[in-house]
Amino acid sequence: MTFQPRMIHAFSHALVTDAPAFMPFAGRDPDDYAAYLREVVTDFETRSDAWIRQGRALREELWPSLTERRGNSDDIAALERMIEELAERQKSVKAQARAHERVWRRVIRDAAAVSRAHQDDMREINRRVRRVVERRFEERENFADFLRAARAELAGSRQDAPVFDDPAEMERYLRSALF
Repeated sequence: MTFQPRMIHAFSHALVTDAPAFMPFAGRDPDDYAAYLREVVTDFETRSDAWIRQGRALREELWPSLTERRGNSDDIAALERMIEELAERQKSVKAQARAHERVWRRVIRDAAAVSRAHQDDMREINRRVRRVVERRFEERENFADFLRAARAELAGSRQDAPVFDDPAEMERYLRSALF
C-alpha cells in the first residue's frame, strides 16, 4: 500500500484546499457584483460537492485493499506520515479561514456604505463560502479518520494500539491528533 497509486491519489485528493478567487468590488455596480459573486460561489459549491463525492468513493474503493495487508510496518509508518501531513494541512486551512473572515468582515462593513441590500448580499455570500469551507474541512477530517482506521486495521493485534469500548471516547481520540 505504501506506493499504491490509488492511495497516493486519495491522499493527494484530500490535500486539495482550493477556494474561489474574487475580483475586487472597485466601484462596480453592487447588483452586478453580487450576481458575479453568487456565480463564483455556486461554481465553488458545485466543485466542492464533486470533490466530496470523489473522496468518499476513493475511500470506499480503497478500504478492501487495506484489510489484506495487516502487519506491514512500512505501510503503518506511511499512514502515520499521511495523518501528520493532513493534520498540518488542517492547521493551515484553519489559519486561512481566519484570514478569510477578517477580509470578509471588512468587505461587509464597506458594503454598508453602498447600501443595506449590498451589505446583506455580502453577508449571504460569505455565509455560503464559509459553509463550503467548513464542509471541506470536515471531509478532510473524515479522511484523517479513515487513515487512522486503516492504520489500526493494518496494525492488527499490535500491543500498543488503543482499544475503545465507548464510541464517543474513540472519536475524541481520533480527532485529538488534528488539534
